[in-house]
Amino acid sequence: MTMMISDNAHYLAWKGKVDKICKTAFSGMDAECLPDFRWKVCYYSGMQPWDAVNEAVNYWSQDTNDLVEAWDAYIIKGVAYG
Repeated sequence: MTMMISDNAHYLAWKGKVDKICKTAFSGMDAECLPDFRWKVCYYSGMQPWDAVNEAVNYWSQDTNDLVEAWDAYIIKGVAYG
């Protein structure tokens, strides 16, 4: 039971980093604004939060060009990776 709680706490910390990146890149939108994306799959595969957000952008890129443009602008600004 302790292992599961610890893993959940670690996931929530990881997801908090994902949310922080999303809020910075997407004008305050957090990761929940990208529904149906497989955040836990990214977490369990060992993906870093920045890479998971990049995957989410790729996942949604055919549905919304605005998201891609916002992500590209975030990257171009030179916001630190990670």
